[in-house]
Amino acid sequence: MVNVLGITLIPETKTFKKIDDAMSSQVDRLPPNFLFILLIILISLFVIFWIVRIWKLYKAPGSELIQEYKQNLEKTNADSKQKSLIMTILDQVNKEIPTLQQMKSGREFEKLVKHGRKVTDMVIEQIPLTLKSMKNINHRCAVFTPDLQMPTHLKIYEGVGFSVQGKENLRLDISSSTAGNVFTKGEYIYCKDVTKEASFKPHPKATKQYHSLVCVPIKIGTETLAVLSIDGSEQDCFTADDIEYLQIFSNQLAIIFNLMGITVNEGGITNVDEIQNIG
Repeated sequence: MVNVLGITLIPETKTFKKIDDAMSSQVDRLPPNFLFILLIILISLFVIFWIVRIWKLYKAPGSELIQEYKQNLEKTNADSKQKSLIMTILDQVNKEIPTLQQMKSGREFEKLVKHGRKVTDMVIEQIPLTLKSMKNINHRCAVFTPDLQMPTHLKIYEGVGFSVQGKENLRLDISSSTAGNVFTKGEYIYCKDVTKEASFKPHPKATKQYHSLVCVPIKIGTETLAVLSIDGSEQDCFTADDIEYLQIFSNQLAIIFNLMGITVNEGGITNVDEIQNIG
């Protein structure tokens, strides 16, 4: 100890030692899980802090407008992407039309039909990719034409999403099927859930269930040549824009069919010999 002006002072080293001993004894008395509990409390306070901040931000004036703006922006981006894909396909078809016209003028009918089917197949393969509903939804797309061997039924002219056997064997009754109804009346039909239709008959070997169905006539003037059909694995999965674009594609296909010389002939589609006679 040191006496200064009558005041007794404890040396600095001894003071710190006493404080350290006192603190150590207090720590030793703490429960074993104290630090763990303290950590949980701190984390909880941190989480509560950010929840309050986010809640205030969400409830702040104008937050609903911000959310609406974001939704509109997402919709605009989706619309732009869809329109860009569609314009690309239509541009590609327009580039092929002069080639088809040249083949028709040169009376190269076999090449004309072969190339026309190739362009048709390209369009049908691309159509599902343009749909807003494409994400996580299965689609099948096909052009149905009358079957010469079975005039009361439609068959697949070109299609995507079907098995090889399905493309070859599938027949739709013109008098009772949705596609047949469109072929007869010349007007499009959108069925939000075909499984609820009285005429629905599930295929016994089907591995996937399809609900939504859009059928659009492929027409030249008032005459229906074929039917563009696309279905979806979810209920009501097509938008009004989707249906409008499908009608645009059906018009493009009608131009291709017209150039190929395809016409309705006693419920059937003309073969190459008949096309040559048409000229």
